[in-house]
Amino acid sequence: MSFSATAIAAALKRPTNPHPFGEERALARWASLLAEPFLDFAGMRDGEDVLDVGCGAGRLSLRVVTQNTLRSITGLDDDEEKIRLARMQFGGRGATFWASRPDAMPFTNGQFDRVLSLISLQASPASPMRTVREMRRVARPGGTVAAAVWDLRGGILAHRMFWDTAAAIDAEGLFLRSRELNRAFGQPGELGAAFRAVGLEAVREANLMIRMSFTGFDDFFQPFCVPGGVAATFLDQLRDERRALFTQKLRLAYLDGERDGPRSYVAVAFAATGTAPATASLAVPAGANDPEPALPAMAQAPTAPKTETGATEAAAEAGGTEGALV
Repeated sequence: MSFSATAIAAALKRPTNPHPFGEERALARWASLLAEPFLDFAGMRDGEDVLDVGCGAGRLSLRVVTQNTLRSITGLDDDEEKIRLARMQFGGRGATFWASRPDAMPFTNGQFDRVLSLISLQASPASPMRTVREMRRVARPGGTVAAAVWDLRGGILAHRMFWDTAAAIDAEGLFLRSRELNRAFGQPGELGAAFRAVGLEAVREANLMIRMSFTGFDDFFQPFCVPGGVAATFLDQLRDERRALFTQKLRLAYLDGERDGPRSYVAVAFAATGTAPATASLAVPAGANDPEPALPAMAQAPTAPKTETGATEAAAEAGGTEGALV
């Protein structure tokens, strides 16, 4: 399987069509920067069958094929619009993309040499623990499973600036901050613990770092406003004067006593990789309907505050687990 260097370079530079939930602007903007250290950590070899779980618009898949000569590349995402964008990115040149839930993959046991997931475990409405188990199931004996998730509580300064400001001025913001900071595998060691829990061997963990750079406050703030994300849902429920107050306080946090202009903040992701056991009998049957496995050492979900407007329930339904992490 091969792609021309010219076609791949053009695809990587091509602007992605706006996703209705702003995923490409708010989340994949940073996931693209994280791809290089993630692939270095995951390790890649020529001649492999590779699965990209939660592939989105296919940016990670494109990067993989620029660096390796693969036997096959397959992407899977539970959003049909993202799959459409991924197919457009590749232009029908050999890749296969599936619209399917990652916690119930339409693949046979042991189908792939390398199974990757970049950030998607925290952004998909699918069960994160079942998704990890499925990733292990579809990996060949001796194959590699690798994933990365954001360090939401302590590793993304830009994210914390927004939600700390929201929590300081509004009860709804306090609740949503608790929910955002307690997404799956968002604490040190949880992703590695999940890998071990599903039977992966030789599990390694690492912290991956990028920098989130902005040209000014507007560049920092606007992605939070993209419709459909949790942050935008919070902003929409604020009355005009409260939204103006929030924007003022957030702007002061960004400026930090200086003039408006470029800022660069550290962002850290937790990464883990493991090897599928060589014993074939350990494979998990496809489509098994056993009970939901417990997330290892996960924090308890926060309790929504009671409000006069009922905005908490509306925000929970509208925001869901959509991944507008900035």
